[in-house]
Amino acid sequence: MEEVQETGKGIAIGGQNYNNLRYADNAVIMSEDESELQQMITKLSEVCKEYEMDINTKKTKTVMGNKSGRIPCNISINNTRLEQVSQYKYLGSWITEDCRCEIDVKSRIGMAEGILFGNIKNC
Repeated sequence: MEEVQETGKGIAIGGQNYNNLRYADNAVIMSEDESELQQMITKLSEVCKEYEMDINTKKTKTVMGNKSGRIPCNISINNTRLEQVSQYKYLGSWITEDCRCEIDVKSRIGMAEGILFGNIKNC
């Protein structure tokens, strides 16, 4: 991931630039620029090959958008185009193309209601 960090500037959050989030074997690669994102994904794929690893292109998705909605994105790994989706669940939180957290909040409220009302019904 050090090579990916050096490849692209990523996005600015609170005055700091971030281009990846990681937890265990999960990662989010971020950029405001499609060509920069492609460079980072290509670099990650190359480094993975050095360790005889591959990125699973069936599980890897792209989400590209802004507050106005979807922005077409064409990112590929080894000539395999990654699927672009409007939303993706990462470590329990929804990442969406419109950069809003409405889906995530509604999902968490639904889970809380299920627990609350499930327990009341069992009393």
